[in-house]
Amino acid sequence: MNFGNFIIKGNKIAFLIIILSFFTSISLSNYFINKYDRYEVSTDELETHAMIKSDLVDYWSNAKIFKKDLNDNKNFISSGNEMWRSYLHERLIGLYFYVTDKKMFDNWDIEKYVSLLFSSEDKIRIANGNKYLFLVLQSLLYYFILLFLYLKIINYYPKKHCICTILFLSINPNIFTFHSSFFTESIFYSLQLLFIYFLIDFSYKKKKQFYNRHIARNNVYAKTFCNIFCNTFVIFLFIHF
Repeated sequence: MNFGNFIIKGNKIAFLIIILSFFTSISLSNYFINKYDRYEVSTDELETHAMIKSDLVDYWSNAKIFKKDLNDNKNFISSGNEMWRSYLHERLIGLYFYVTDKKMFDNWDIEKYVSLLFSSEDKIRIANGNKYLFLVLQSLLYYFILLFLYLKIINYYPKKHCICTILFLSINPNIFTFHSSFFTESIFYSLQLLFIYFLIDFSYKKKKQFYNRHIARNNVYAKTFCNIFCNTFVIFLFIHF
């Protein structure tokens, strides 16, 4: 289905929701980058980056090592440190900086970085700038998948139900704000929508197995209140397909 047919068939509302949500998301990202892409003194009198702190420092550091290994002509699989946290996210960050050839750190006074054991953030300093495009790309990924999900579910459900679903997934604050941060959740939700997209064409037996595994995994790894909504949406699909 091309975009002309998409609009002609009366789907303008869903299309506008997705487009406006995307541009609102990247506008919010631009605001956050302009205001918080800098170092600040925290309440415990330590100087830290306002947007990249705690676990994100580890992601950023491992991404730098991954980028360096790619520059040294290592392959994608063997590059980078041993993984103790999210495998994909730090590699996506490293790949982004590798492709754009942008600087990640102003200071890197470390001989060997060991994930989870590093506690000397004064030896590194994250470079300002060069981050906005990454946030735009992760927002684009999410809303692009959301558009194709709408094109899929419109074949199974009344249009008003599909529009309500798209509206919820587009502007729910528990999802929306993650698109303007460097945490893992934005990519995580994009992959969940992608799984649901392919799930719709599965046989009933395969669907049932997938639902059971999906909900069990969400219960194990649930870190945000939004996982409750994700499970609710999956159960809704199971009941109605």
